[in-house]
Amino acid sequence: MTTTLTNDAFAAARRRLIVHFFRLGTIARYNVVIDAGVWEDSDDALEGQARWARVFERAEKAGKFNSLWDAVAANDETLAGQPNPFTVQL
Repeated sequence: MTTTLTNDAFAAARRRLIVHFFRLGTIARYNVVIDAGVWEDSDDALEGQARWARVFERAEKAGKFNSLWDAVAANDETLAGQPNPFTVQL
């Protein structure tokens, strides 16, 4: 059986991912986006929030929130053992 996230559930999960992402230190953020496969070298030319906004936009368009969540969870012990909300089909 395949479960589909509603728009509200997706938005809530996305917000939660963003909150946990920004709780990470700078080096961990870079490692997470590289591990999730959503980093491009051109992102380095952007400043602050614009850089991370582009990365999140790319992750969403590429359907890689699942990978990004897993990478964040591997670096954030408060997510340990919690299910990845992006493992469902959108």
